Amino acid sequence: MVMTVVFAEQRRQAAERFVRERGWEGISAEQVLETPSIFIGSVDHIVDNTMEHVMPIVARLAGT
Repeated sequence: MVMTVVFAEQRRQAAERFVRERGWEGISAEQVLETPSIFIGSVDHIVDNTMEHVMPIVARLAGT
């Protein structure tokens, strides 16, 4: 999986810019923010979000 990380304090504005820069039509900022492989926000937000998504995978791989 390829992850995209965008550090920004204003998540919605950064997601809107992300959509524009990629020329994605019909994709909302909300959809970008919900995409599991795109992390937009402050360092703390990204770390928390990453842990939330990764911990269940790690637990399953560990057999717990």
